[in-house]
This record gives sequence, structure tokens and C-alpha cells, in this order.
Amino acid sequence: LVGIAFTTIGAGQSAFAAPPSTALTARCESCHGDQAGSKPDAARLNGLSSDYLFGRLKAFANPIDQSPHAIDNMWTVIINMDDSDKRGLADYFANQAAPQAKLNGPALGKNIYEQGIPAQGVAACQSCHGPHGDGQGAVPRLAGQKQEYLKMQLWAFNLVARGHGSMNSGAMKLSSDQIDALSAYLAGS
Repeated sequence: LVGIAFTTIGAGQSAFAAPPSTALTARCESCHGDQAGSKPDAARLNGLSSDYLFGRLKAFANPIDQSPHAIDNMWTVIINMDDSDKRGLADYFANQAAPQAKLNGPALGKNIYEQGIPAQGVAACQSCHGPHGDGQGAVPRLAGQKQEYLKMQLWAFNLVARGHGSMNSGAMKLSSDQIDALSAYLAGS
């Protein structure tokens, strides 16, 4: 029905959006879901903010700022999707329960997240992503993301294969050991 809309709850989410098709959400969940078929290098979408998800779906249309992995996996999914479909998906996943997460892992990862690395010019991650890694608005939740996904994104920012000014400038200064420790800490490993 054309007139059907559903109300979403949460900060920064649209008041009304057309619900996404079951086929479309199933396609997304085949890689991003928590079920056995999900891929370790795909983000967990549940509980990310609608604004962040909508922004990412729109950004995939510009391959200049995306990692090769994102272009390869997301281009065919979003190329024929209009903004209404993107907003519906963003709202749908934003209203799903976020994974239970507790920041835990190597002390080095905790230190980078909480204090940054001033000697290397790396800001504390929590200054944008929050003290518990929950994110807010257009800043994504990191706590509870898959470790492989986090590591891959940090490397994409490090190598400027994914464009984002502040993330690029910080991640470019991280060593391999620091990226491993930070991704393990955020994943709760």
C-alpha cells in the first residue's frame, strides 16, 4: 500500500519512511546479519543510527571515497536504489537491537580508544565515538562490531582507500599492532 508508513524511534531518525521490502532486508542481512551466513568483514548494521546508515548508503554511490571492498560488495546493491529505499533500510536497521557489547581487549587498544596517542598526533577515539563506543547521529557505534570489519576499515582509512578527513589523518598514524589492538578492543575480544 502506497500510504503505509511506520514511525521510527531514536535520535536523528526520520519520522516516517516506507518500510523496506523483505527481499531487500534479507539481501542486506545475508552479509550484515548476526546469523551463520553473515560475513566477518561486513559491519553489523543493527542499532547503528539511521543518519549514519543513510549517509553510508548514499556515499556508496561515490566510489572515489570508498574502499575497494565496499565498491565490490555494495555498488550492485545500491546502484538502482532511490533515497526512499535507502531511508527505509536505514530506519529499519536503526530500530533493530544493537548487539550486546562491552569494550574489552588489549590494554593498548583501550589506551588508544580512551586517550589517543598524543606523541603520534592521534586523538582519542572516544572523543567522537563516545566513552562506550556507542556513537551518535552520523558518528557510528563501534562497540560490538566484528573485529575483522573494524580492522579492515582502519586499514582503509590508513591507506586512504576510504575517504574521511579526520579518520584518515588519525588512522594513517597507526601501526599494524595498534590497529590490531584497537579493533580487538572495540570488538570486545
